[in-house]
Amino acid sequence: MIISAPNSRASLSKSSWKFLPSLLGCYPNLKSLVLEYDSLSETDEKFFFHVPQCFQSSLEFVELKTPATLMETPTKMKLAIYFIRNCAVLKKLVVSEGSDHIIKKIKKIPKRSGQCEVVVVKQNYNVVAKTSSLV
Repeated sequence: MIISAPNSRASLSKSSWKFLPSLLGCYPNLKSLVLEYDSLSETDEKFFFHVPQCFQSSLEFVELKTPATLMETPTKMKLAIYFIRNCAVLKKLVVSEGSDHIIKKIKKIPKRSGQCEVVVVKQNYNVVAKTSSLV
């Protein structure tokens, strides 16, 4: 049986990150995903090698919500890069405001989808800056 949910919201704890690719694999038609998390542990590199089917065919919107206390973490950047590099039809990636150098790095990452726009929001979710890819 294939579970089909066009839009999903998930809250993850530190130990849940390793299950994210498997969880997303259960939703091959997923169009929109909002991930809220209050802490990040250093994620196992193997996590980033599995690419769920929804990344290839349907995932158009991803929002990564983090608290202000997680301004600068390598895993936060890796997670954004994971979606940017692997989602073929991603139209918008929304990330919480973070340190300037991490946001600049995220915006410079080559995007799999030529339509991908990276939007940075403050913690109250007002738009701060956005960039589009013309790759």
